[in-house]
Amino acid sequence: MKNENKILIALLVLILMSWLFWNSTRQVNNRVMSLQNQVSGLQNQVQQLSSRISSVDTSIHSIREDARPWTTGEIQFLEVKDGEADINISWRLREYKKGSEVALHYRLGDTGEFNKVIATKADGYYDATITVEVEVEPMIYMMTSKVEKRGNQNKESHVIDEKQNFPYEKEKYSTLTYYISVNDGDTVQTMESRVVNLDKINHQLFGTVNVDINYDANANKFHVFFIEDYVTNPENKIVEVLFQTRKAGKVVEEWKIDNNDEHITRGHEFRKKTLEPAKDFNDTYILIEYDTGIEVERKMNLP
Repeated sequence: MKNENKILIALLVLILMSWLFWNSTRQVNNRVMSLQNQVSGLQNQVQQLSSRISSVDTSIHSIREDARPWTTGEIQFLEVKDGEADINISWRLREYKKGSEVALHYRLGDTGEFNKVIATKADGYYDATITVEVEVEPMIYMMTSKVEKRGNQNKESHVIDEKQNFPYEKEKYSTLTYYISVNDGDTVQTMESRVVNLDKINHQLFGTVNVDINYDANANKFHVFFIEDYVTNPENKIVEVLFQTRKAGKVVEEWKIDNNDEHITRGHEFRKKTLEPAKDFNDTYILIEYDTGIEVERKMNLP
């Protein structure tokens, strides 16, 4: 009888402890759910606040734009020839006093004096066409890598040659700064200066080219990857790509890097080739010929 009582008491204790554990777990779950609901409510409030702030920013921007006496200038790149580009900038005046002088002031780069051009009016818009000096060169992004054995392991090193991407004087040619002035004889109003990236001209003319050269020194092989971006339908189309090895300035060997229809994706043309030099060399070059007769070469600097 005593043993049965002990067992009964033990069962009652076990049931009581189970109930207490279940009750505690339920309270914890309720608290967790309550906290999750609070967090969800805070997230909704934050989203609503962000939406209101964005709406206020948009309204402030719109008010500022409407308060300006002129609209933002529209840029159009016209003819590019012999290292010079004709650029047309047009805008509309919201307020105009008869007889006022409307002018465009511009300069290349970030320093130097501004040049002044009197604007002409047509169909409610003012515009000015300026001629600026540009370097007509394709933008070629190049990366070279080299794999060679050091000790018992293969080591790979890389070179990203930014100087080859921009072979011209970047500060001189890469940007155009301009502003508009209105002189009514009594006061002169000027808009804040704006900056135009002239690299867009090169992109319009040539698109973008990416070249990746991997040299396996152990196997004496070049893996050449050439990608042409023609999403913008550039005016100059690539007709031939050559890879050369040179020594003492003279061509040692030359290979044609053909395009492959299987590697053409939307807006990109992909060329690749594996080359095995048979003769000693010092330098490597990529040569690109365009359908307009323009020929460009770039030295590939191996690590």
